[in-house]
Amino acid sequence: MLKLVELNRVLKNPLRVNARVAYVYPGKYEVMTSSLAHDIVYMYVNRRDDVYLERFTADRGEAGYRSIETGSPLRDFDAVFTTLHYELDVVELVEVLESSGVPAKREDREIPVIAGGPVVMANPAPYTRIVDAFVVGEVEATIDRVVDAVSARAGERKKAVLEELSQLDFVYVPGLNEGAVRRYAPSLDDVEYPVRQVFDPDRQPAFGLGFKLELSRGCLFHCSFCMESRLFQPFRHRSLQKVVELVEKGLEYNGLERVVLYALSFPVTREDVKVLEYLSGKGVRAVLPSLRLEKLDDEVLELIRQVGQRELTLAPESFSVLAQRVLMKYPGLVELAKHKVASVVRAGFDVKLYLIYGVKGTGVEDVLETVRAARELAGTAKERGRRLVLSFNPLIPKARTPFAYIGMMGSDRLSRLEKLIDRELRGFARIREFNVKTSFVQASISLGGEQVADLVLEWSLRGGGYANWLKLARDKGVDLRYVYDGLDPESEPPWSRIVVDRLEEKVLRAQVEAIKHLVGSVGEKE
Repeated sequence: MLKLVELNRVLKNPLRVNARVAYVYPGKYEVMTSSLAHDIVYMYVNRRDDVYLERFTADRGEAGYRSIETGSPLRDFDAVFTTLHYELDVVELVEVLESSGVPAKREDREIPVIAGGPVVMANPAPYTRIVDAFVVGEVEATIDRVVDAVSARAGERKKAVLEELSQLDFVYVPGLNEGAVRRYAPSLDDVEYPVRQVFDPDRQPAFGLGFKLELSRGCLFHCSFCMESRLFQPFRHRSLQKVVELVEKGLEYNGLERVVLYALSFPVTREDVKVLEYLSGKGVRAVLPSLRLEKLDDEVLELIRQVGQRELTLAPESFSVLAQRVLMKYPGLVELAKHKVASVVRAGFDVKLYLIYGVKGTGVEDVLETVRAARELAGTAKERGRRLVLSFNPLIPKARTPFAYIGMMGSDRLSRLEKLIDRELRGFARIREFNVKTSFVQASISLGGEQVADLVLEWSLRGGGYANWLKLARDKGVDLRYVYDGLDPESEPPWSRIVVDRLEEKVLRAQVEAIKHLVGSVGEKE
C-alpha cells in the first residue's frame, strides 16, 4: 500500500454504501495524478452516497496491490473500473488483477471489469478476453448511468450486472449486445468539473504540481496520424468566464500557485490568447500543452514568458514537404513551420521538438529534409544558448486513422532510418527516440481484431515485451502482416461495432485516397 498524504481524498465508510468500486489506473501514482480522467472519474463517482470508489495504481507494496483509500484488496470490490489511454496499459491492468487474485481472463472471474479510455473507444476488439464491458464516450455523459447499473445489481452475479449494462446504448458488452454509440458532453461549460483535485504534495506528477485545467476538448484539425482528434469531436472550448471561475476556485481549494493547461491543440482561438492574458494579468504561472505554430507571434510568446513557461513543446512532425502533406499537420507550410520554431528559439525559449519519421511511401530524402532543418535549428539554439531536444518517433498506424489502411513501414527500414537520424544529428542536439519494436506491438494491438484477443491476454500474462509478442503470435498462428500491409478497405474494420461519428468512415476513406494519390503506391521508397 502506498504511503501517501493526499489532499482532497474522499473518505467513506465502506459498510454504509451499496456498492464498492475499484478504479485501477494502469500506471504509477505520479502518472495517475497527471491524468485529468482520474480526477473526473473520482469526483463523479464519489459525489454519490450509494457508491464508494477507491483507487489502485501499478505501485506494488509489501502486501501487494491495495486500495489507496482503505488498504483493501481488489477482490473485496463489486466492480473494477479502468481507463486505458495507451495500448500497452493492458499489461499493467492484467498484472494488478492477477496479483490481486482476480483472474484476468473474463470468463474465469465474477468481478466485472468495465473499461473506458481512448484505445478501447477506438477499438475494443483486442481486449475482449479481458474486459467485460466497454464504455464508449466521455465520462460526464456516461458515468452516472454506468454506476447506476453497478449499484442496482451490487451483490448479484456478474451476469446480472452485465445484462444491466448491456441495455445502455453507449456500453458494448461482448456476447450480450451488438455494439455501442459514442456519447459526449455537448458543452464543457455545462458539466461539473473536478475543482478539488486529489494529489500528494510530496510526489511530483509528470508536469509538476498545479491545478489541472482542461481548456478544450476535440480538435479543429484532422491530422492523418491522430486518433484522439477523431474520438473527441466536435471541438468544444470552455468560455473565458468559466475558465476564470475554475482557476480562482482551483488555486484556492488546492493551495496551489500554478495551472497545468490541457488541450489537444493550443493556442488555436482568440479565446486561448485571452486565457493567457488573464493568467498573466493575475500573475498565475502556467504549464502549457504542445503548441500549434500558426498563432505563435510576438504577442503570444511574450504572454507565455509572463506565465513562467521557459521550455516549449512543439510538434511540427516533419520538415519534409511530402511528409507534411501526408501527415496533414502543416500541409504547404513547411517553411513557415521552420521559421516559427526558429523564432521561438530566438525569443529565448528552450524547445522540445516532436518529429515523425517512417511515413510509408516517403523515402530517405524526406527524412534528410527533416534532419537538415533540425541541424539548422540546433545551430540557432546553440547561438542563443538555448536547449533543443529532438524526439523522433516512428509513425504508428492507429485505429480510425488513414494509416490503418496504409500500414506501417517495415521494421528493418525503420531501424535503418533511426540509425541515419542518430548519425546525422549526433553532436548537434539531444535526441530521444521511441522504440521501433514497441511501436510494432502498439500498432498490432490498435489495428487488431478479435483474432488477437487471445494473444493480448496471454502476452499480458507474460508481462508484455516484443519477443513474447512475436513468439506467442507464431505459437497461436496469428498473422501480423496486417500491420505492414494495412487493413483491407473493402472489409469491415475490427472496430465496426463502435460508432464514434456517423460521417467518420466517409472522411476517413477520403483521406486514405488523398494520401495514396500523394505517394502513389504506398510501398517502400528509397
